[in-house]
This record gives sequence, structure tokens and C-alpha cells, in this order.
Amino acid sequence: MKWPFKIWSEIKPQAKSNIDPRLGLRRWDKLDQSEKKKIWLHFNHEKYFIFSAQEEKYPNDFINEVDFSAIVITIRSLKENYKKQDLTNNFLKSKKIGACYEDFQNIFFNEKEDAVLEMLSIYAKYLFLLRIDEKLRRVEDESEEEYNKKLLEWQLEPLEQFKAVFNDIFEHFELNYRLTKGGIIPYQPKIIIEEIYNPTFQALCEKSFNKVNRDIEDAISQFRKKEPNSYSTCITLCIGALEEFLKVIISKKADKVDAQVLSKLIDEAMRKEVIPADFFTKQIFSNLESIFMKERKETGQAHSKDDYATEKNAKLMLNLTLVFIQNCIEC
Repeated sequence: MKWPFKIWSEIKPQAKSNIDPRLGLRRWDKLDQSEKKKIWLHFNHEKYFIFSAQEEKYPNDFINEVDFSAIVITIRSLKENYKKQDLTNNFLKSKKIGACYEDFQNIFFNEKEDAVLEMLSIYAKYLFLLRIDEKLRRVEDESEEEYNKKLLEWQLEPLEQFKAVFNDIFEHFELNYRLTKGGIIPYQPKIIIEEIYNPTFQALCEKSFNKVNRDIEDAISQFRKKEPNSYSTCITLCIGALEEFLKVIISKKADKVDAQVLSKLIDEAMRKEVIPADFFTKQIFSNLESIFMKERKETGQAHSKDDYATEKNAKLMLNLTLVFIQNCIEC
């Protein structure tokens, strides 16, 4: 039986916005230290970012060994990739594993947005890779399709769990980023993330699409820099991802890929029946191709550009790239 008891904010909807007023989407650097502390504690409560040396503070069932490994791998990766920067000083000086936690915490509270998001994305990538090469026992009479679906869901489970926590916290604090299966992206409406980004990134989990994923990840990283030059680079990388994607799906059906540029690759993919060639789909691909080529000429980095790209243009290109790929995959 559903009891007809209502909490106060259901009786007076305005109460919810009075308790938790909306400030509008903002960047990480707009948070003060008290807000960062709250976010850190919310992650702690979900068993993330807790170092095993804190056992006197947290009960044993709160210590997450996967989380600890992810922190160590993240700091070691930052040490290798950013040697000039002062991101991993504690680990460099002491060489002790425990210093990784201190560096992780210091970056979270004191570094600029790009460093924080870089750290969190490396952490999330470790969770993605944790089971990616592992297998499950196949049940008798289980079809190949059923097994592969079950396997992929199990492989992505650590990332999915962290993603749910990450996005819930970032949404509550009105931060302008969301975590998807393909990395941390600028905020998009929930329906776009759930219906376009996540399914597309999941479909691109095959190793044959590694270069496509790399270009899309780099495009997102360039977008996050929020600079005119990086927006232009983002657009160039989007087109590179599309070209590489088409080469992969054509090569799966034909021995040889003749074309190299986007317009020719689309024609070849249609001719070899890799993507639909009906009138309606042809018109869609033709329109998308025109947009991509126009943006590449005017704002991309591959040729002398007429002007720098804007944030709006770069976001549109990111979305269209994933829509294009998703449409091809679902055919």
C-alpha cells in the first residue's frame, strides 16, 4: 500500500529551492574550499578517495582496495606525464605509496580545474581498464550475443558505479561536467548523455576503435581548455575521429579502404553498403558532411583557418560526431 504521506517540499515545492537554491552551472575553480571539502566527504561516504592508512577513522568495510590502487596509478601517471609541474611532490620526495594519497588530496583541493579533471579522468580510466581484458564463465546454452552483453556490463561495472556517484555529486553542486563511458565531458542535457554519448562510447569499446577513442578523448580534452585555439583543435580531432571510424568499419567488410578524406570515405562506405544508402539517410549524411567540411575549413587546424572556433561550434561538432557514429553503428 502506498501511504499518502507527503514531505514538506512536496506540499510546498518552493521549499526545495529555498533549502537548495540553484546558482547556475559553474566551473570547478568557482568552488570555495568548504564546498570542495563537502564534495570530498561525499566521495568518501561512497567509499572513494579513502586511503587505507585511515583505518582508525573509517571501519574496514569502508576501505576500498580498488580505490587505493586507482589513486596510486593516477599519481604515478601524473608523475610521468607532467614532470615539470609540482603535482606529485610528496610521492617524488618520499617514494612511499602513502604519499600518493597526499598528492591526490592536494590536487583535489588546491590545483586548477584542468589538473583536477585530468586526475579524476585518469582515476576513472583505471576503473574502466580494471576488468577490460578479463572474462566471465559462459553459461551453458548462452548465445554469443547474450554472453558478450553480460561480459561488457560486468567489465564496465567499476566505472559505472563511480560514474553514478560522480555525476550525482557534480549535479548537486551544479558543476559544468559529467562523466561518461568515454571520459569527462562538458555538461550536456541528461537525455543526450544517456541516449547518445554512453551508448556510442560503449559500442566503441572494441580494440579496433582505439584510434577513434583516442581522437574523441583528445577532442574532449581540448574542449575543456576553454581557449579559442583549443576549440579549433577539438574540431580537427572530431573530423579525424570520423575518418578513422569509417576506415575501421569499411575494412571490416572489404579488404581495402580506398578513400582517406571524410567526403570520399562516406561515399565509399555507402557504395560498399557499410552504412545505409537510402535517399533519406543520404541526405542526412550529406548535410552532416557539409557542416563538418565547413567547420574544418573555417575554424579547424588542418588548413589555414578563417577564424578560431567558438565554444558553441566545438560542442556542436562533438555532438554531431557522436550522433554520426551512433547512427552508423545502429545500421
